[in-house]
Amino acid sequence: MNPLKLTLALSALLICAQPILAQASPQATPDAAVQAAFPTTSSWKGAVTLPNQKELRVELRLQQVNAQWQGSIAIPQQGAKDLSLKDIQIEGQDLRFSIADVKGNPTFVGRFDAAGRTVKGEFSQGPAKMPFELKQDHGAADSQASTPVTELAPAGTSNPSRE
Repeated sequence: MNPLKLTLALSALLICAQPILAQASPQATPDAAVQAAFPTTSSWKGAVTLPNQKELRVELRLQQVNAQWQGSIAIPQQGAKDLSLKDIQIEGQDLRFSIADVKGNPTFVGRFDAAGRTVKGEFSQGPAKMPFELKQDHGAADSQASTPVTELAPAGTSNPSRE
């Protein structure tokens, strides 16, 4: 093959492969709005809507340390504080994390709004799936009163107690 044709063919291949290589990056970064919402540390408050339409309040804290996300979650109605998070992924406008060492692998999968200040999605634990919404907390007091709930998953499934 002619060296010029080979060079052109390789150049075309590399140009076409750039978007594919970018998608495969193991350290995908949040989009600009999401990154602006919490450059290194942020707090979020919200709730999981249970099947009986009651809300289970959650408080989330995320922080980036050495390019890795770390975090904890509190569920005040259950007396749970500083539960460690695992598998935290923030890619583009998508957020995913699980609560470590809790039965049923409780997992949140959501999407940030365009401004990066609200995230809505689906919480799952075992076979149960419920909607959730979190809003960035700038230190404002939580003025919503909720009826205490003793389990995260619907009746008949395992309680989210630590294993």
